[in-house]
Amino acid sequence: MAAETAFRASVIIPSHNRRQRLIATIDAISGQGFALGAVELIVIADGCRDDTVAAVREYPAPFALRVVELPGCGPAVAPNRGAEPARAQ
Repeated sequence: MAAETAFRASVIIPSHNRRQRLIATIDAISGQGFALGAVELIVIADGCRDDTVAAVREYPAPFALRVVELPGCGPAVAPNRGAEPARAQ
């Protein structure tokens, strides 16, 4: 997506070693009927040791999808780190 895109919704999903559940969640969002071009999804992979990061990067999403890797900061830090790059207005 172009940097100038005005997103209407930023969805932030923190995750720790839950690749399968995370991909199911992204699948569910992908199947929604609203204007997916107005949505960005930011996944915070917090200390993931499974293949979460690779799975998200390879996912063919119909919306802007980014992954932010953290070294294992915990559930209090991860959502806030996801909010920092969010671009919804």
